Amino acid sequence: MAGARFLDLAGNAVLGVALFHTLFNVTGAVIFFPLISTMARRLEKLFPEKRTVLAKYIINTSPEVPEAAIVALRKEVLHQLSLSVHYFASRYRIDSTQPLGAAGNRSLTRKVTEDAPPYIGYFDLERLHAEIFAFYANVQAQEVEEAEAAQMDQIIRSSRSIMNSTKNLYELMDEIEDIGNEDKLFLVDAYQGFKKRLEHLCLIVDIVTKNPDEAQMTEVLKSFFNSVEDSDKAFIRSCSKEVAKGMLREREVTRLLMVNRLFTQSSRMLVLSMQGLIHHRDDAPQPNPHDPVAEAP
Repeated sequence: MAGARFLDLAGNAVLGVALFHTLFNVTGAVIFFPLISTMARRLEKLFPEKRTVLAKYIINTSPEVPEAAIVALRKEVLHQLSLSVHYFASRYRIDSTQPLGAAGNRSLTRKVTEDAPPYIGYFDLERLHAEIFAFYANVQAQEVEEAEAAQMDQIIRSSRSIMNSTKNLYELMDEIEDIGNEDKLFLVDAYQGFKKRLEHLCLIVDIVTKNPDEAQMTEVLKSFFNSVEDSDKAFIRSCSKEVAKGMLREREVTRLLMVNRLFTQSSRMLVLSMQGLIHHRDDAPQPNPHDPVAEAP
């Protein structure tokens, strides 16, 4: 009797409404489930995803002509480097329009963001790196001379180093910002120091990407590489002094040293990638054998 009263929909309006909605939803799901794939494909055609096209040179070059393909590949990797710096500058809020001063020729200084799209995401840069590697693989599939293959290998290593540095600096972003939000003066100064070092890096990269064939680029990069090493040593010394004075806790100094190490590695990789892209590289700096830099696969 109780079960019969429970199923008496005429006398139980709430249950009737609930069952109606349940049956309506189940019926709709059964009807439309086989059509989901078809409807999804149609919607993708009607409303295609907007993708930022970053490739500039390789998209209009045939990989079947190795001579032209190598030129396009080098230009595209320089373009990748420029876009990566635009990304750093925008995300870290770097003012990259200041004159370079003693680090290089003032007349060569340009704005980092002048030729870049209005917005670049990290995953856009990953996609560009994949497109560059795919183009490189297609060129390698052609009949190329040994010297040409060696030249392409150098260029693609530069591209991998650029992407690896971009990944490191992308992952460091929140950590560096957190350091800047601390109350201790030394941590705030460290945050400002990282930003100044990154600003200097952005300016050097911008000069090289705009003037890769200028003879003085070798000296500019050699000088900057030395400044990267000097900044690394100076930072470690300053941390040591603060620890000796009891001003830094173990967790804080470990955090600072890890950020500095990854930051320095990224700077080194970018310098070495630029050394592989300029034409004058007789005095290319070598990486520190005691602090090896891993390349992206």
